[in-house]
Amino acid sequence: MLCLIIALAFIAVFLISIVMSFARADGLPSGGNRGETVYVEADANGNPTSMISSVYIGNPDGAEVIVDHTTLTDIRNIAGSEAPAIEGDAVTFATSGEDVCYQGAASGELPFSVAIRYYLDGVLIDPEELAGKSGRVRIEVKTKNNLAREAVVDGEAMELYVPFSI
Repeated sequence: MLCLIIALAFIAVFLISIVMSFARADGLPSGGNRGETVYVEADANGNPTSMISSVYIGNPDGAEVIVDHTTLTDIRNIAGSEAPAIEGDAVTFATSGEDVCYQGAASGELPFSVAIRYYLDGVLIDPEELAGKSGRVRIEVKTKNNLAREAVVDGEAMELYVPFSI
């Protein structure tokens, strides 16, 4: 029974992610795809210090204009020379029929958190104190998925975590 529940939860999460992908891709050229990668710089303890998001939009039909919706700031076109037109959350690119690739600064909470702990010779140590010391070092990295959605599985409301990779 437990295996069945886990399998159903996996299927529900998979279907939700597919639906979310199609919803996010609405308004793109037919056959186009949108991918987004977020690069996070963190301090020695795993606390984010900056986030840069890189967005790629495929343009297989050679559309001359592509409009994307985003919350990114400081947006710059990295695949072309023309600056995008920005109005609210709409970013418009004159593409000349090419794919779009742009970057911007992301803000807000990450869908996951990271905690990093350092040990020197089996004793917990602050990362600032580790520099210049010698001995056996162990670094412990813990991640926590913070992005959960409520779903109904077999008539029962369940909290399911959206899958991610680090």
